[in-house]
Amino acid sequence: MPQTKQLHAKTQRVQRRQEEIEMDFASLHPLRLCVKKLGEQTTLAFLSQVFLSRWLFALLFTLKSAKSADEIEMGLFETEALVLRTYNLADADKIVVCLTRVNGLLRGVAKGSRRLKNRFGAALEPFTLLQISFYQKENQELVSLRNTEILKSHFNLSSQAETLAGLSYMAELVIEFSPPYQPNDKLFRMVKACLEAIADSPADLQTILRYFEIWLLKLEGFLPDMKRCSECRHLFNESETTFIGSDLLLRCSTCSLGKGKTFSKRLHVQLQATQRLGPSAFAEESRALSAKAVGEMANLTHQLIGRALDRQVRIRSTFP
Repeated sequence: MPQTKQLHAKTQRVQRRQEEIEMDFASLHPLRLCVKKLGEQTTLAFLSQVFLSRWLFALLFTLKSAKSADEIEMGLFETEALVLRTYNLADADKIVVCLTRVNGLLRGVAKGSRRLKNRFGAALEPFTLLQISFYQKENQELVSLRNTEILKSHFNLSSQAETLAGLSYMAELVIEFSPPYQPNDKLFRMVKACLEAIADSPADLQTILRYFEIWLLKLEGFLPDMKRCSECRHLFNESETTFIGSDLLLRCSTCSLGKGKTFSKRLHVQLQATQRLGPSAFAEESRALSAKAVGEMANLTHQLIGRALDRQVRIRSTFP
């Protein structure tokens, strides 16, 4: 009886093993057909191609993933930008200084932009309005420009020497007053509006520059209060005489104690007009001003700028 049980168990093990072998052969049936129809060498060559293709696909996927990870690490940004200035870098590149809507003032490298054929074309001309995309690495001041799209070109303004000098003066002031990578949407919109006003009416360059100077000082916190006395906070009215001291602050007749210069009523009105009008409307309203009044406003804004920077700017605006 025990021998019969042992024999039965052995028979079951043999049957299970035979079933396993049959399953293995069934899974290899397509491969056996390939060998039978194509031959052993052809089948091996085919399998090599399949495995190589899979390896190449895996490699390309890895490289693509690594590139995407690198882009994420660098940080890809897109924003509107005004080109302020460019510098040559090495033999084929340029450093571009831009005022952007989202990222503030930035400096970027445009690789290959000095070559005869390059992807930037005329996009890097000063005072061109662009849509740009760029990479920025952590702890690195210079960004890497990727793509540029011209939204509006002001290339025609470069043909007039006085206008070009005025625009260069604007660019210099923006660079002097704006900290890098500090977004300032109001500053961007103001500079853009002034640039468009000059493009529409180059003859109003001087009054638009005064508007630009006043708003730049205001946005950066250097414009004194033009509506109230700096001492007693008395609200000025249009008929009241005001005085400006050596510190370039306005005071009423009581607080000035007879010191300082009388502040022109006409100049006071014009300064307050900059706060309620756009650059084009301000320029139109200022056309009736005498050359003396325009010069008085220019003298005041230049003193305020010199005091804010503790020096005079490198480029001076032209005077009427």
